[in-house]
Amino acid sequence: MLAQGSGGKIAILVRKRGALTNLVTDELTKEGMSHSNGLFSDIEPEFIEFNAFALSRITDEASGEKGVSRFAADKIIDSISDELLTCSGRFEYGRSYAMLLRALRKHLKNDCVALDPSERFDYIMSVFSEGSLRRFSDYLDADISMMTIHSAKGLEWNTVFIPGVTRFDWPGVICSRCESAGMRSRSAHGCRIVDAKKMPDGLIEETGLLYVGVTRARKAVYVSASMQLRTNYGNHQVACPSCLTSLPGIEPVSWTVMDGEG
Repeated sequence: MLAQGSGGKIAILVRKRGALTNLVTDELTKEGMSHSNGLFSDIEPEFIEFNAFALSRITDEASGEKGVSRFAADKIIDSISDELLTCSGRFEYGRSYAMLLRALRKHLKNDCVALDPSERFDYIMSVFSEGSLRRFSDYLDADISMMTIHSAKGLEWNTVFIPGVTRFDWPGVICSRCESAGMRSRSAHGCRIVDAKKMPDGLIEETGLLYVGVTRARKAVYVSASMQLRTNYGNHQVACPSCLTSLPGIEPVSWTVMDGEG
């Protein structure tokens, strides 16, 4: 469906990192599909360290100058990118940062031609001071971007896929409270909230998170869930779609059964 579903840029948005995201990224790599792994958090220590590293390199390269020319900016960005790719052990998401650096380079070339050297230097410095490199995702060479919904706020794609909307995964532990209170009905095709006035604490927030993911799509959004999950021990257990898949506006496209999985 990824190969068919776009006609433009695609995003795969998830609730959190975990076994599902590992499975998806492994499959994308196996199929040779161009993708950007943006599953890092903008507030986690590694990304903060990367921004400090980039600021240090830019400051060193521009030392003694009143700013940076377009040529100098390209050279500095390429130098940081090359260092990330050759020292891959330092940053887990080094390849992803390098791809975003190339996206920044495109943005500077296309949208910032009127900046003078001083303005260009200040602008580039602000990108890393604010940790806002991700906002240039529109300029990524990759056709597919993968990230958490939290990180995708403010970004848009033509087509969005939201996998893993499965009971006990999303909305997670809330499902236990809902089940014990008798506030849901369950069928082979998923759970449904019986009384919206009695929704358990936290479900509104989880619904809002899904809304953020859905509204990242300009043209189409696909929400998916599995009928079978793999545990941390490699075993399989029966699963069903979350009640979130029964929200108004989400309509079933198909149910596919393969090797006992729906």
